[in-house]
Amino acid sequence: LSTSPVVDTVTPWWIFACCFQVAWTLFFAQDLIPGSLVCMLGILLGLVMAILRTDFLPEISLKEYFLLRAPFSLHCGWIIAASVLNINVLADYYMSSQETLLMLAMVCLAGIAVIVALFTFAAPRADPLIGLVAAWALLGIYVELENPENLLNMNKFNYIAWPQFVIESVRRTALVLSIASACAALISTGRNIFDWNPLSRLAKFYNVRQSVEL
Repeated sequence: LSTSPVVDTVTPWWIFACCFQVAWTLFFAQDLIPGSLVCMLGILLGLVMAILRTDFLPEISLKEYFLLRAPFSLHCGWIIAASVLNINVLADYYMSSQETLLMLAMVCLAGIAVIVALFTFAAPRADPLIGLVAAWALLGIYVELENPENLLNMNKFNYIAWPQFVIESVRRTALVLSIASACAALISTGRNIFDWNPLSRLAKFYNVRQSVEL
């Protein structure tokens, strides 16, 4: 595996991500939340670039995929979730208003769904692992908000008395997006196994229909 082109492709971006990982540890240990968010986004950039550069390689074996490529997807999926968390922590750190915190929470949930969709339909190779990690993270939000003791703890920093209907709305949204992410993972698996791309098929169908009408 040491002579695999995957190794040469991912090494610069892996080093890039590791440098930001070290910096994130230092910033986070000192509660420097803005700096930790910048470092988290740096880690994410490094992992995304490693994935995309690898996916543009002509062909990789199953062994190379599972030992060299798949771990980056797992790590990237986790960092996507951690970046979303870090964004919301930063807003809470600056004691943002109730409206701003709720807006950011919903935008971040939608952002996860968009990223999963991009890795499912727009990436050079569909990535089921990103969707699976997203489904796991969103399901965790759903479970956590079933009994939100920490959120409603009056002694917590920047305490806000969230109405139950707001909590339940966010909870159900997380569940829906979790199921959607799991479905996206299945679609990605189908694309990889059967070389099935629903968007390209839809485009071909549209082009055929246009030519028939002409």
